[in-house]
Amino acid sequence: MLHRLMLAAGVLAVLSAAGGCDSTKPSTSLVGTWDLVSVSDSGTVGAGTGTIVFDAGGTFSVVGTVTYPGEPTDSLVVSGTWSQSGNTLTWTIGTRVSTFQLAFSGPEVTITTGFTVTRLRRHT
Repeated sequence: MLHRLMLAAGVLAVLSAAGGCDSTKPSTSLVGTWDLVSVSDSGTVGAGTGTIVFDAGGTFSVVGTVTYPGEPTDSLVVSGTWSQSGNTLTWTIGTRVSTFQLAFSGPEVTITTGFTVTRLRRHT
């Protein structure tokens, strides 16, 4: 459960370029606000709601939910620090450090680690 929440939060885990929320321009920066679309854990896809904010100062926050088929809705309220190097996202929540791979496609980014895949869409 905590693993899913951490990944969904890293989702984990949401953004526009520092200049604004223009969803028509591709960006490979996570700075900004992203909408949580879905979280897939070992092939089971959960519907996501809420936002993830990555600020330019290196902090992030997640407020939302994930609902997996046949399970109760999980609340996501997480914050910590983050950094991005190319297509690698590293974030720290408390003392736990997690690393994710990023794949940008238009207004969306997919965040992957192990068997968990999180999809985010740039907030407009």
